[in-house]
Amino acid sequence: MGVMRGYTLRDKRGRAFEANVADCVNIDRTPKVREQILEGEFHRVPNPSGDGRVSVEKTFFYADFSRGQFFLVLPRWDRLRWQAASHDLRAMMAHFPEFLVPSMKRKVRVVCGLAELREKLLVFDAEFDDRLVEMLKSLIQFEHPFLLQHPRLNIELDRVTADSVEFVATYDHRPERYRIGYPRRLIDDLFAYRGYLEESLQEMGKALDVPDEPDPLWINHRRTAPHTWALVQLDRYAREIERNPRVVIDIDSNQFEKMLQLLPRGSELSPGAKKDLLILRGWSGTQERKKNPGEFLKEELWEIYFGKELKGGQAILKPDAVERLWKVLDGLNGGDFEGNSYIDQIHLGLTGNGSFYKPSTDDIGIDRSALAKGQSYDPSWFEQVVLHEVGHGVHARHQKEVDKMLEQDFGWARYGTSQDGIDKWIKKMGGYPGGTTGQQQQQIRSYIRQSVGNGKKWRAPARPQVPRDHPWHTEDFGPRLACERTVQGRGASRWYDCSAGWYGQGSLRFFVNYYYGELMIVNEDALAYVKSRALDTYALMAPPEFFAELYMTVHATHRKLAERVRKLDRDLVQYVRSLGEEREDRGGQEANGDRRRRMGPITREKRKPPKARHRG
Repeated sequence: MGVMRGYTLRDKRGRAFEANVADCVNIDRTPKVREQILEGEFHRVPNPSGDGRVSVEKTFFYADFSRGQFFLVLPRWDRLRWQAASHDLRAMMAHFPEFLVPSMKRKVRVVCGLAELREKLLVFDAEFDDRLVEMLKSLIQFEHPFLLQHPRLNIELDRVTADSVEFVATYDHRPERYRIGYPRRLIDDLFAYRGYLEESLQEMGKALDVPDEPDPLWINHRRTAPHTWALVQLDRYAREIERNPRVVIDIDSNQFEKMLQLLPRGSELSPGAKKDLLILRGWSGTQERKKNPGEFLKEELWEIYFGKELKGGQAILKPDAVERLWKVLDGLNGGDFEGNSYIDQIHLGLTGNGSFYKPSTDDIGIDRSALAKGQSYDPSWFEQVVLHEVGHGVHARHQKEVDKMLEQDFGWARYGTSQDGIDKWIKKMGGYPGGTTGQQQQQIRSYIRQSVGNGKKWRAPARPQVPRDHPWHTEDFGPRLACERTVQGRGASRWYDCSAGWYGQGSLRFFVNYYYGELMIVNEDALAYVKSRALDTYALMAPPEFFAELYMTVHATHRKLAERVRKLDRDLVQYVRSLGEEREDRGGQEANGDRRRRMGPITREKRKPPKARHRG
């Protein structure tokens, strides 16, 4: 499934609402997510204003082991951080065992925004080279220069058929949209000149005179655009100033001069770039550049900000006052969305948006106020989600062995809500109350199904309404108590955060999984690892998530995470690490349980962490 979490979001009017969005997605486990992305429905939520739907842009990890696709997806407004993201993604991919997906078969990319993610899936489905697809976008602009008359243009591949290859052009701030198509045979013939096209790509990069990485992970025509380079430099200067307000910056250097020349102007600037300009302006004080004696640098920056010279009788141009007001407003923005203000635009006569993502200034992001300055995500969080998905891949590789370990050593068991599944769960707690009739047993099964709900929910449904004299209310009837104690009350916290109150018999704990719509059992040793904070509470979501979190903890290298492994049993750590290794003499294939026999039995008594490690 990956990791889906419920987040409390706020729209531009400050209204709070909840949405289930991803920290990571695993397509092998939830193929429907891929369909949602292609249909333009993933991370789409009802607009709190009641007008249509908006996209939730946040950082997450996309893993498709069967296709060898691994993407770090950033919000589209974090394109400027693509280099840092590439560095982190390369480091994380080093955690992937070769036997899961060989390095030569992996497609590893940094992707910026949901529209770009959808495009990558289409590109690779068509077996196109994404670098050549990006080259086509430059050709589209050359053939249709009118597209450049408005700022913040987006061009995305939208459809590939046996007859045609079609792109969609949209704008961040305008309703116009255009479909540009090429005959499929023409594109296939063009891509056949691969060597020539690659030479052309290199020549285009040299002609732009913009530094680029030799093997970039963000494959997008924006990457080598002059303004992207300039915005990256601006962002770096702003981050340096935030870290050290007294930092020395050579404002007469060729690099600084080139940045000022290439920066977008006025409405072409994103809200993030405008913020960086204001940071640089506040730092500049009364400095003058040698090229423009008598003119303060802060005035040059304002001209870039407004896209015009600071001349004339414009009432809005009172820079110092405007800046003070902007700072107050920006301080009130928790970072849930792009920019500080909203403008409602009425689109007339537009129907059938299709399945592509249309970027909008109403789109919402996740609050990042807790992050360090200039960060798009917490590096320790990224390591967690990547290793979590690797854990799922290792689990799938050794399914029977890992399932057996989870059952024997941590008591994990899961049951559906069929008659047989419910009866087995009830039997584990001693069976039905004495004297219950067949009809009453059927009613109890119905009450349990109502307590479980229909799945795909993080919180408990309403409790069933049951007559007081029904056997369901027998004082010590375990199944009822297990349903009621999974969480305390409707709408309470997610069940895996409430394990302290779960109903227990002996060493076993019984609870309901509302997302899978299943009945579950786990033992107290699993809960002990969560209580000691060796594992995150999400480990108690379900057996696969428990192993994925266990694998993550064992292999984590980030300082915040590496401390956890000391709280795990040493034999358990050795065993989990062995699952991520392949033996060349066995051709990568191990008989189920073979590693366990070499290590000796891992009993629950041996596995249980020392009591001294369970404080707090």
